[in-house]
Amino acid sequence: MSQLTFDLDAMIHEMDVAAAPAWTGAPLHFTTGYWNPADLDAAWNRYLFENGHFNCLQASHMWHRPYIQEKPLAVGAHTMDRFEADLRHSHLCPGSRYQSDTPCTCLGSTLYQAICTACGWHHISSSENDMLGAWHDHAMPGWRTLPVAPEGWRNDMSGKLSKNGREFLDAYPTEWTFAGAPILTARSGIGTRAVPGRSPFGGYDFAAEVIR
Repeated sequence: MSQLTFDLDAMIHEMDVAAAPAWTGAPLHFTTGYWNPADLDAAWNRYLFENGHFNCLQASHMWHRPYIQEKPLAVGAHTMDRFEADLRHSHLCPGSRYQSDTPCTCLGSTLYQAICTACGWHHISSSENDMLGAWHDHAMPGWRTLPVAPEGWRNDMSGKLSKNGREFLDAYPTEWTFAGAPILTARSGIGTRAVPGRSPFGGYDFAAEVIR
């Protein structure tokens, strides 16, 4: 592709941006305020429209959906939409060789946010497990005291229950078997991330060693 084509594309894009209505939605930068998930999605799309995808996560520090998107979890009147914000240092921040007039908001890590639209509730944390746990505290109080599934209760590959797994679920509290309910499992080492959809009831599988 010739330089002329690149220049024309850039000119057309600049004209499209100039012709777009002034943005009045969620901030096109990092924010800790509550915003509806639809507003955050719209702001993210607007940023990409204006600035493109190159280095968009670190340059914008904006809330965006995780790379591997999950269907929003709904339990009773509560819903959970997940977002992430990359606050690692960007080459566009002040102090870099590509200086910007925008104040630097780099904190050096990724932040995680859970939003319950029905309640206007949200929680931000530097820990994904903490963020997920906070939403479960909000939507399903008491879940942290659930009985813990023993190691080897289910085959990780086939999903089939072992003998002690069947015995565990047979004695499981029936009030915690609703759609979207979590489960606590005995896990150690590095495999302690909360896993979506891994509960027998379609909710999260939490490592008991992490949340207690």
